[in-house]
Amino acid sequence: MSVMMATEQKEARPKWYSCGRFSAVSGILGLVFLFFSFSFTAVQGDPANDNLSAMKFTDLGNQFAKQENLPAAIENFKLAIQKDPGFVLAYNNLANTLFQTGKSSEARKYYEKAIRMAPRFVDAYVNLATLLASEGKYDEAAACYHKALAIRPDAEAHYNLATLLAKQEKFSESLAHYDKALELRADFFEAHQGLGNALAALRKWDDAIREYREAIRIRPDSAQVHNNWGAVLAEQGKEEEAMLHYQEALRLAPNYRKAKENFKVVLLQMIKEGKKLKT
Repeated sequence: MSVMMATEQKEARPKWYSCGRFSAVSGILGLVFLFFSFSFTAVQGDPANDNLSAMKFTDLGNQFAKQENLPAAIENFKLAIQKDPGFVLAYNNLANTLFQTGKSSEARKYYEKAIRMAPRFVDAYVNLATLLASEGKYDEAAACYHKALAIRPDAEAHYNLATLLAKQEKFSESLAHYDKALELRADFFEAHQGLGNALAALRKWDDAIREYREAIRIRPDSAQVHNNWGAVLAEQGKEEEAMLHYQEALRLAPNYRKAKENFKVVLLQMIKEGKKLKT
């Protein structure tokens, strides 16, 4: 039976940093905190207020980015870097904004600069991997995720790497990274969903349903998961059960094309077999 799975998953998004959380930490204490958190090295002789100014411009850039005023965001991140060329957070956030504007090659330079300045800055590796994956450079992206994970276990990085592998139909390889993501964050909806999809692609039906059940427990309003659960049941010849999930998917999302098509396919199969639709 030819039914359609929904394989789209949450798009990996770059991680941003706000300096507002440092506002209560002033002067030398603030600099020490940044030093230990990000391997930050200030330019010798720069006054402490340059660092505070850089933090201020970075937060202004974040505010403009949230308002989708990207040119103003870019301007403020660059001002932060001018004030303090060693302020690694500004490089990361500038790269994120450039990536959003489609300037991937320029964004990549700033991510790489952030990594050179702070070699253990996990999120810079993850953000660079996201950019590389968007360009179809899957091997380079995977290498960045592995570098990030070698520094620190991270649920998002494991999930993103698993999704990258699944996109290349390397489903068996993806399983371990979905599992790791869930070890780190048990209620990670997208990881349960992605693991279910990978298991379904490997025709491990019962295991896939286990993950879909957990995903629905976390997010009961997911039409996509109900559709995929229905598809797995239909593949097992359990048309009546499958239809219940298609109906629920369409109740949640009445215009959901895949669920509509699957509903029709399974209904026709049931009619051929003389089965009645449960309501």
